[in-house]
Amino acid sequence: MMNLGVDSNNMRLSVLHTIQEYSHIHFTAEEEFLESSGYPDLKAHKELHEKLIAEMESMERAAARHDFTAVEARPLLGFLKNWWIKHINEEDRLYMAYLKAD
Repeated sequence: MMNLGVDSNNMRLSVLHTIQEYSHIHFTAEEEFLESSGYPDLKAHKELHEKLIAEMESMERAAARHDFTAVEARPLLGFLKNWWIKHINEEDRLYMAYLKAD
């Protein structure tokens, strides 16, 4: 593994922080919308969001500690793939079906 130095880690930390801020805003808005729509599986959906946020916070803490191995591109890309592809295409489609039926 190549050590890219503090500047590279600061960049990772900044990216992680930005993604984390966005995820909080996105999840809060989505949860408020689902609550106002009476979505029956809201609790389970919130738990999925909490898990994703916990993963992001863990990566951000690792970057803050300058733990380069924990914040490599592969785990971050895996997290984003899980969120953007699996969560949106599978989990979010569940509430879309509910909303369309309502």
